Amino acid sequence: MEKVENRNTYKLKLTTSQGVSTHVWIDAQTFLETKIEGEPRRLDGTYHPVEVYFRDYRQVSGLLLPLFWRQRFSRWPRRPQGFEILRFLWRKSL
Repeated sequence: MEKVENRNTYKLKLTTSQGVSTHVWIDAQTFLETKIEGEPRRLDGTYHPVEVYFRDYRQVSGLLLPLFWRQRFSRWPRRPQGFEILRFLWRKSL
């Protein structure tokens, strides 16, 4: 178990059939995603690892969705970026 934002989590390694791996942290109490490794982003001419944190899960049309996402760029001196979901739009089936 690892601590993520003061919560116990399980760290999982997910690998695609093409061999590409990523890590996901699952809350040990709620079993919801707490953190994932994002795709590295190019900033200041170099690639930086990205971590995406999820919280404030709420039920929307029967689904539990995180209404707050925060990105943190490793080795990037600026503050983390946070995104708050204000509204969900659902596309109707064709």
